[in-house]
Amino acid sequence: MPQRTYTDFILHLAPPADPSQACQVSVLPSPRVGELLEPAAVPVEAAPPRALLDDLAAKTISPRDLVTLGKRLADCLLPAGPVRDLFRAAQSAAGYEGGLRLRLLISAPALRAWPFEFAYLSLPGAAQEGLDGFLALDPRISFVRHEPLPVPHPRIAPAEAGITALRMLAASAQPAGSLPLRLEHELAQLQAALDGFEIDGLRLSLDPILRDATPQTLEASLRESGSAGLFHFSGHGVLDPPLSDPFKRGGRVRHGYLLLVTDAETRREARVEAGELARWLLRAGVRLAFLNACQTGERQPEYPWEGMAGALVAHGVPAVVAMQHPVEDVASVAFGRGFYGALFSGLTLDEAVSVGRLAMLRPPEQPYFAEWGVPVLYSRLEGGALFPERADLQTPSALAFRKVVDLQVAEIQRGGSLVGIDVGRLASGVKVTARLAQVGGSATLADIRTVEVDASLDIQAVIGTIGPGATVVGAKIDEL
Repeated sequence: MPQRTYTDFILHLAPPADPSQACQVSVLPSPRVGELLEPAAVPVEAAPPRALLDDLAAKTISPRDLVTLGKRLADCLLPAGPVRDLFRAAQSAAGYEGGLRLRLLISAPALRAWPFEFAYLSLPGAAQEGLDGFLALDPRISFVRHEPLPVPHPRIAPAEAGITALRMLAASAQPAGSLPLRLEHELAQLQAALDGFEIDGLRLSLDPILRDATPQTLEASLRESGSAGLFHFSGHGVLDPPLSDPFKRGGRVRHGYLLLVTDAETRREARVEAGELARWLLRAGVRLAFLNACQTGERQPEYPWEGMAGALVAHGVPAVVAMQHPVEDVASVAFGRGFYGALFSGLTLDEAVSVGRLAMLRPPEQPYFAEWGVPVLYSRLEGGALFPERADLQTPSALAFRKVVDLQVAEIQRGGSLVGIDVGRLASGVKVTARLAQVGGSATLADIRTVEVDASLDIQAVIGTIGPGATVVGAKIDEL
């Protein structure tokens, strides 16, 4: 299966023209999509209710209310009419093996903090609402936060000799008096999963691992590392209280920080400002910063680049994964393992984030059901290939990650039939997911003649109605 190619669907969310509007939405030019430069006005009553946004941030929102919130977000992001019609047409043109990258350029200040990763569109012909309508849970849809800057987009030139070794600097800090986190557990999980990890000719090392990181040890480690391709931080982030902006009369600005410690003994709080961290990361050649810390993904209306993630991207870090709300430890570990495994296999950032989101769906011990929308990808990188050296290798692990059969069928009429996958011999892993609103004929999700010992088959189906005389077969295997 070839690498999934995502088509840029570039959305510009502009400030409202008058008080009756929540915002205005345009589709900016993209070669394979086209453009809709006449903005679509979104009425103010379509905006997501503040109460639901607060419930989401507080993790008290119900599944039904999350769908309601998701529909409101979709109404503002992809308003019904020409914009949504163009999205559906682009989605159809991308096909099963392609995808759409919803690249969000948001110039309406109030909208920068909205959690668009929870946008919900009902599937055509769907009999009932469920997880299937959340766009971010579809592997063919990617959300990328991208705000315009008057500088060229970053480009990663592939190493001439390819890439066979990769280093990650991992750091954590728990200042005294801060909300307790299971940082040692997360670092242990990260180390167990990734240190010495080798996949398809690429070996990863965690070097160094900084526990109780101080500004001095972090800066020195990045400076001395030579090249650290990846930076992973676990801990706390913070936006300071509004201060007077010395460059704008009457303006108020909030700066983003990572919370480190002054020393391992007292663990008094020490802060690293976003711009300073960006300079350290760029000097070390970091391509991706993964910030598993609350508030690192939050945006400010008037100063979008003063937050932690925004500042790193603005200073030239090619990609940042951050959290727009606090996230449960077990869910963040699940995301990290899925995300890194996919990324190191040669998948794009878009694909890797999708794998991570799906891994967050109810991992063991997770008490909350909607963590999958908390991670946010910030990038101005074209194409999403963080490691272009491996993008075209078609490694076995990359192929395994992509072997997902996803069926979305509105109706199988009486006399009709559907076979999800038809193979003679299954030698590796395949996952088949099906969403069938109504079955009147017959449906076979997997027809396989021979399954080898090490192969795996995962079949998940959501079916609205099975009509009289209809049949549904999960798997048909001639030899097991």
